[in-house]
Amino acid sequence: MARNIFVSYSHADNERQGGRVLQVVRALVDEYSVLEGEEIDTFIDHEAIAWGDRWREQIDSALTDSPFLIAMISPNFIRSAECRREVLSFVSQTGQNASKLLLPILFVDVEDLSVDSEDELRALIARTQYFDWRDLRLKSAESPEYMNAINILAERLRKAKRDVAASQLKEEIKDEAELADDLTEVLSRINDQLGPWLGAVDFASLSLAQWRAISDERLGRVARLRAQRSSAGAILSVYRSFGLSVLPIAKERLSQVRTYSRLTITLNPDVVQAVSFIDKNPEFADALQVLRSGVEQAVENIRGGEYAPDGVGPGKDVAKYSKHLDETMKLMEEGDTMLEEANRIVKNWADRLGITDPDEPLIPGRV
Repeated sequence: MARNIFVSYSHADNERQGGRVLQVVRALVDEYSVLEGEEIDTFIDHEAIAWGDRWREQIDSALTDSPFLIAMISPNFIRSAECRREVLSFVSQTGQNASKLLLPILFVDVEDLSVDSEDELRALIARTQYFDWRDLRLKSAESPEYMNAINILAERLRKAKRDVAASQLKEEIKDEAELADDLTEVLSRINDQLGPWLGAVDFASLSLAQWRAISDERLGRVARLRAQRSSAGAILSVYRSFGLSVLPIAKERLSQVRTYSRLTITLNPDVVQAVSFIDKNPEFADALQVLRSGVEQAVENIRGGEYAPDGVGPGKDVAKYSKHLDETMKLMEEGDTMLEEANRIVKNWADRLGITDPDEPLIPGRV
């Protein structure tokens, strides 16, 4: 059966490169179609209606029909909240098969693209055997080097299709004892990681409490100085003190968010595999009780954490008064991006385990 191919890329890159980003994608899809002898539906991010719904629909239907995701990697891609969300959402849905179905193409050099990166998206891309297009993007689409590279990419997709189909067939012919052994192995890995992961989830309330205590005291002092018509220098001095006090909290919070993100993405393939197994073999449902309890606890921690109505961070109206406050705001924003990415993965787990309603956000007004 024909697979769909979804594409995630930076619109700015494509426009500034005269359409050459999508030129690669279309050449690859054409080559794949010729080699496979079948037409392929291609979804260019959100040009198609219900782009995300369509891929989830395919993933949930049958493993052998799961779509490919081609990600055109660049600095703009890495900075794009939408692109990051598309890749991590795809990975959260495909689980163990993500490395086969995700094809990152490195279009432009990206700093810190390594398995040791503190940004888990960069580390994920580095682990997924990306295809290096940095030199090829400067060559003509008619050049032998370009055309040969397109063929190599198409053959990689064909191999991935065969590998996933073989994996599915192997699963289908296993007897009950083999299936039980597989589930035991997956659950053992989950249980080994669950404790550290839950510890990483439960950092939010401390950061929020520290922030509010300092914020209330410093901003209260500013309000009193303004009411007393104190000098601008006196007010700026309080803002500088405010920045020096909250910057260490922002740095520590970002470090904790990175740990939470890394552990969530690491845990994801096993969780998806375990839940998918139970969907097909409901007689083993009781085996997921520890996982279910852990995800329920995580959902409670996330809902009771940093997403208070007034948020966390100094805000632009305050940050402008101090370079330390400005840096704090940037660190908070970076942390919020990673936090929401990880929370989306947890939301997928909770939905599939029946803990949350798929139609309701995990955090009202957010994820």
